[in-house]
Amino acid sequence: MRARSTLHKLIFTVLLGGLLLGCESHSPLVQYKGQVMGTTWSASVVLPRGAEAARYQEPLQGVLDDINGKMSTYQEDSELSRFNQLKKAACLPVSNDTLTVAKTALNLSEQSQGAFDVTVGPLVNLWGFGPEARPIKRPSEEALEAARQHSGYQKLYIEGSQLCTRQVGLYVDLSAIAKGYAVDAAAQYLLEQGVEHFLIEVGGELYAHGKKPSGEHWRIGIERPVVGERNVFEKAIVELDNQGIATSGGYRNFYEVDGVRYSHTIDPRTGEPIRHHLASVTVMAPSAMLSDGWATALMVLGPQNGLKLAQELDFPVFMLIKHEGDFEPRYNAAFRAQFPALVKTAQKTPKELDQTDPVEAQP
Repeated sequence: MRARSTLHKLIFTVLLGGLLLGCESHSPLVQYKGQVMGTTWSASVVLPRGAEAARYQEPLQGVLDDINGKMSTYQEDSELSRFNQLKKAACLPVSNDTLTVAKTALNLSEQSQGAFDVTVGPLVNLWGFGPEARPIKRPSEEALEAARQHSGYQKLYIEGSQLCTRQVGLYVDLSAIAKGYAVDAAAQYLLEQGVEHFLIEVGGELYAHGKKPSGEHWRIGIERPVVGERNVFEKAIVELDNQGIATSGGYRNFYEVDGVRYSHTIDPRTGEPIRHHLASVTVMAPSAMLSDGWATALMVLGPQNGLKLAQELDFPVFMLIKHEGDFEPRYNAAFRAQFPALVKTAQKTPKELDQTDPVEAQP
């Protein structure tokens, strides 16, 4: 996992054909865009009959700014910043939005056995992927142990409508799922306004509802995880059906020290960067927040443990694993069920869990 700007998930999901695939130029589709959470957002909205094109720009920006104002780690007066400034083990009343995201984060931590952890910031900073400069050498075991002592999701808990810490100095960063939650909040606003067909994206996290003006589902391409390329992996184009989608990977943000490559994705359980062959993982869940969080957790777990856990989930998961200079796609049963045509036409046949060969970690 990552903190602050480096915690922003490296999304390899691309919208084909500029933003849309198969969208007719004469259709009542309006594009909205702006900035929030240190990144950009966009929305493609099929206008309801009689609605004015400018109607949704400011309200959407307002919804997103409201979420950011509660969970930002950069705004000193945000709820999360005030929580991180507590001088003792204590509780702080927070909004329903912050409470919902924190509860989801803790649930993800439990379900992933600690692979997802919103308190991992000290370790991220120690390895040079936070606001501090990158180290010129591997951190010492003493420094690693000190950072571990100031992290751990078990030290964070919820009591009623309050967010609580068991340890002074615990630093919480909800960025790993806050963008996904912001997408969901914007989607909920549109639905409440009677908008049934739209695609919303914040920093690469997406949610699609309804269909395009052409009557087709929103189609999203999964990018081939190669630095410097912006190409869709073979025929990996998915049609979303009222779903969120997020992709996580570790190949773009890294550095090397003494010939060893260190990924920006930190395993909270070991306190060290991940070292396995999983290049990217894409999750399509009922909400953008769950897609966001599970993509991070499965990326940390790696190809074997990640796919094993993915088989227990009831929503699609698609992985690309480095293999002999190329990538081998793998997926869970839910992916096979939703995208049978994609599975059949793939140039490489992904292996199901019971056929999966072990993938050894590499430096």
